[in-house]
Amino acid sequence: MKIRSTGLGWPVLLMMASLWGNGTLACSVPVFRYALERWQADPYDLLLFHRGPLSEEQESWVKTMEKASEETPFTNLYVTRVDLEQEIPSEAQELWEKQIEAQTPWMVLLFTARPGAPDPIWAGPLSQSDVACILDSPSRREIAKRLGEGQSGVWVLVKIGDPERDEKASDTLSQALDRLKKELALPNPAEWGMPVVPDSWPGLKVDFTMLEVSRQDPRESLFVDMLLRVEPDLLDYQEPMAFPIFGRGRALYALVGKGIHEENIEEACAFLVGPCLCQIKGMIPGRDLLFSAHWDSLLGENLATNLLPAPFPALAEVQATPKPTDPLLRKPPGEKDRLEQAGQEGEENFSFLLYFLLATCIAALVGGSFSLLLLRRNRS
Repeated sequence: MKIRSTGLGWPVLLMMASLWGNGTLACSVPVFRYALERWQADPYDLLLFHRGPLSEEQESWVKTMEKASEETPFTNLYVTRVDLEQEIPSEAQELWEKQIEAQTPWMVLLFTARPGAPDPIWAGPLSQSDVACILDSPSRREIAKRLGEGQSGVWVLVKIGDPERDEKASDTLSQALDRLKKELALPNPAEWGMPVVPDSWPGLKVDFTMLEVSRQDPRESLFVDMLLRVEPDLLDYQEPMAFPIFGRGRALYALVGKGIHEENIEEACAFLVGPCLCQIKGMIPGRDLLFSAHWDSLLGENLATNLLPAPFPALAEVQATPKPTDPLLRKPPGEKDRLEQAGQEGEENFSFLLYFLLATCIAALVGGSFSLLLLRRNRS
């Protein structure tokens, strides 16, 4: 296979390859497939501010959202009720005071899976239409379907309503994807630690498609809001944007305006179909989006990652996404709690080699990700 640039640079790629061992840091499963099979979607938190009991109709809407994280299709959304007539945490009070012209019941959608302050995505009154828009949309349903069918990624083109610029971005993206589906190749298992490929190896393929979404479509308004917050500065641009979506609804990053060109598109596609150089999800650029999809059922039983040795326990711990508790009450564990947890999980038995590998992987991926973000778009 011809190695194509992924933005990480040859020194990083060679270093990562040299550290590969027992399928821990690298594997022949491409990034898009590893993400689909192994990485649970990061959660979104919805805070519902209200005063006293809700009406019967309102209660039914809220229960629909509360059940969404537990029933099929599963949604990476967790609801926290905040009764303003009761004593509430200071964080909730501060968030409520920041709302403009808010009338209860009022919803605030937050992305809390990253360190630091929660990232507000959307806020509005409790209504049936807004609940439906939060949980699902036609575009998200179609993206989940395509990813579950084995597509390497779905490129979402967010149009701005300018026919000339929208059409130019659409033509560039579609032509590039048509070419790359023919030119890009999957990793060779023999080159990445799998000399014998079992008959049960799932049918992997290089396959990218495009889906156009309008900023003016009310059904997709919340989906667009999430996309425009994948990176902190996207709201400043009134340009067409292209987002490669892969895994269980993860947006890699955005290409904006003039940055939607063949070189940047190829950079992202080559990265997604290339070997998974590091199995820690948090080191891959991008952000998970809110989807309602039963990903495990879409996959079936023949999983490519079943052919891999088990990762180090520390890697499994980092990439796991536990079900969150009340987002307003989350606190870092104390020293005693950390020691007890470490004892329970056997972390005291990890060798110096493990920590060296983890530290090296973190340094390489953070530096590589930063380089990737700098190289992949040329904004005007």
